[in-house]
Amino acid sequence: MYYIEFGEILRATRLEKGLSQAKLAALVGLTKAAISKYETSVNYPAYNILIRFARVFKVSTDYLLGVEKRKTLNIEGLTNKQIDSLIAIASEYQRLNGNFTD
Repeated sequence: MYYIEFGEILRATRLEKGLSQAKLAALVGLTKAAISKYETSVNYPAYNILIRFARVFKVSTDYLLGVEKRKTLNIEGLTNKQIDSLIAIASEYQRLNGNFTD
């Protein structure tokens, strides 16, 4: 993994969630300047901060580090029928996009 990738992933994930640097900083207990330094790869977070980012974004730390390319979906509170429907929809999109997975 290239360290610069973390900053790019952090920024993209933050923007995808519609958060400003200031809002993300408040959510994880940092300053806006710290977020900026992470996003520009000037600094890298300690493990405990990385875990905070993962919790805020509801992704794995592996995703933030660029190890895992898949995102996760929180299915808590859904029925088995609803979960099966989501799996079917995701499978159909993967088929349409040519992304075949097991």
